[in-house]
Amino acid sequence: MKRIVLTAGIISALIGSASAQRSPSMVRTAGKTTFGIHAGANMFNINGKNAVGTELENSLKTGFEAGINAEIPLGSGSYLQPGVDFRKKGAEWNDGDSKLTLNYIDIPVNFIYKPVLGTGNFVLGFGPYIGFGIGGKLKSADGQEVDV
Repeated sequence: MKRIVLTAGIISALIGSASAQRSPSMVRTAGKTTFGIHAGANMFNINGKNAVGTELENSLKTGFEAGINAEIPLGSGSYLQPGVDFRKKGAEWNDGDSKLTLNYIDIPVNFIYKPVLGTGNFVLGFGPYIGFGIGGKLKSADGQEVDV
């Protein structure tokens, strides 16, 4: 766990400081590395089969995510966008109030293409990420909590 937090801290330091907003003049600025932050809600679920082979019957769980990223120009509207994100993932079981909450540090590396469209940009992106589970909680229908 300490190694994961240390790795996330080093990557955060390499990415540098983050700014919450971008000025309109930066939309068309080429050749400059920019930084950003983001936060918001997400919805996750766990699909598949349990140990006995029956389908899991879960519903979506609302979570939170926040992170920082850099946008490094590669040329002609193409960018490399590495980042570090904290995400709460999990599921809710349909048997009552059982909830599984998992905490992750995700490190995405996206390739972005942003051609100019009107007064702004059209954004296309894709890329892999690596995720590190850093803990979580399982809350049963009777109110008991277990660290996972």
